[in-house]
Amino acid sequence: DEIAYAVDGTLTTYNTNTVAGAASAGPQAFARALTGFAYHGPEGQVIGDRDFGTIAVVGRAPLVLDYQISDSAVYSDGKPVTCDDMMLAWAAQSGQYPAFDAASRAGYSDIAVVDCTPGQKRARVTFVRDRDINDYGQLFAATSMLPAHVLDDTLGLGDGGVTKALQSADGPTIDKIAEAWNTT
Repeated sequence: DEIAYAVDGTLTTYNTNTVAGAASAGPQAFARALTGFAYHGPEGQVIGDRDFGTIAVVGRAPLVLDYQISDSAVYSDGKPVTCDDMMLAWAAQSGQYPAFDAASRAGYSDIAVVDCTPGQKRARVTFVRDRDINDYGQLFAATSMLPAHVLDDTLGLGDGGVTKALQSADGPTIDKIAEAWNTT
């Protein structure tokens, strides 16, 4: 019913992707609570989490990946994990939107586009030509994605609002999304 363990740092936020969150013990504490397409094993190796979803390479020049999120991948509030969460992770960590206080842009800055239909469990990720990465399994991995639906609700954007704002390049709304991602 319960698992308890200790980490050697403070837990200041659930968002381990901000500068403050990355410097906390959050990445260790939340790696199996905020799951993704992969996680780090005991020797630091990247292990695909097939319970969460799968990744298929469908193109090489440029690198194109199809992500399929498992039907059983849900958040603790019962809401499904969707490609909207991938859109939010990419936007926050790509460097394309400076209002996000991301600790790293590694890999995400090499993505040209995330094709996502709001609310769906499938996304296609296309990389910038000649910017392919071998460690794509570390993208959209444990702790990298947060529930976009929480920001939809918090900001009154409606279902899929985060994705729609990003797809339409709605600057003022994206700034509000970034501020909430940084602090909520």
